Formats: sequence, C-alpha cells, structure tokens
Amino acid sequence: FKTGLVTNDELTGATPAAFYAHHPERDAVLEIASYLPKSALNLVIGGGGRSFNKEKLSQAGFTLAFDLQGLAEVKGSRVAHFASEGGMPGMEAGRGNFLSQAFLQASSYLGKGKSPFFLMLEAAKIDSGGHSNSPSTIVTELLDFDRAIAEAIRYADTHPGTLVLVTADHETGGVSIPQGDLERREVELAFH
Repeated sequence: FKTGLVTNDELTGATPAAFYAHHPERDAVLEIASYLPKSALNLVIGGGGRSFNKEKLSQAGFTLAFDLQGLAEVKGSRVAHFASEGGMPGMEAGRGNFLSQAFLQASSYLGKGKSPFFLMLEAAKIDSGGHSNSPSTIVTELLDFDRAIAEAIRYADTHPGTLVLVTADHETGGVSIPQGDLERREVELAFH
C-alpha cells in the first residue's frame, strides 16, 4: 500500500506523528520530525514545516511541493507539502477549504498506478475548539471536515473497493447540543 497523511495540524502533532515516529515525548517536535525521512510514507501534507530538515527529506526521496494545487502531477514516489512553517490557521482565520482540497490532491497523487493506498486525513482543529469551549470553532471546523468527507465519499463512489472510515480519537470540552432551531439553522452548544 502507498501511504499518506493529511492534517490541518502540524505534521509533528500527536495523530500524524503516531504514523511515523516513535518518541516518548509528544512536545519534542524536532526529534519527532527527524523520524519522517526514515518513514515509509509516500505523502505528507500539513503544517509545521520549520520543524523538518528539508535537505534530509530531499535526500530520503521526498519531492517538496510548494503548491497544493498540482501536487498530483509530482512524478516522484514521495512528496511533502508544508502548508505553513508553523501552526495552521483555523477556519475562522481564513484557512479556506484546505482539507477537501488536500484530500483531492492526495487521493489523485496516491491513486496513480495500480497500488492501493491508505490515507489518514485529520481535522485537528475541532479538538482545539473543544479545549477552548468555542462553539464557533467547533462548528466551522466540523463543516470543513464535512466537506472533506464528502470528497472522500465521492472518490469512493467512483473507485469500487474504497473504504472510508470516519472516527474520533477523543472528545474535549464535554460538548452537548441542548437545543436548536432547524428553521433558523441554529444550534446551541453547551460545555460540561
């Protein structure tokens, strides 16, 4: 299988790093980043570029793509796109449709040839909204994730044998939906 990671977090964040690094301290970003060139990953897309040694990534066969659009045209067997040098902005700060666009580019790149692929796509900022008890962050980030899921389902519809699995690793903030108004398209969130 070809393998890829897409996240709107830094690529040294806990979820993406769990797929390529083996380090006991989750905040040791430089040490975590040093594992990526030695990994078997074919594609990585996310933030946190300043933590990675770009020369070592190139020596390990990664093509560094500076533009998300056209990433699927990369000819090499490994590609990395750093969407930011540090943390990525949230939807409320104008990130745009990053996750759905990253999925489209990643699935096109990984889908070339006859090899099957595994792609982990993470919507990390939903968790941030729970930690900060921010309903607007949770809602805008969930809507962004929903668009990415829609693209994954469209892909599965045209590629028989594709499995789309959507899950959460945990919940933060104790969020609940005590009430809402469907006609006004409003929802109330509470934190417990």
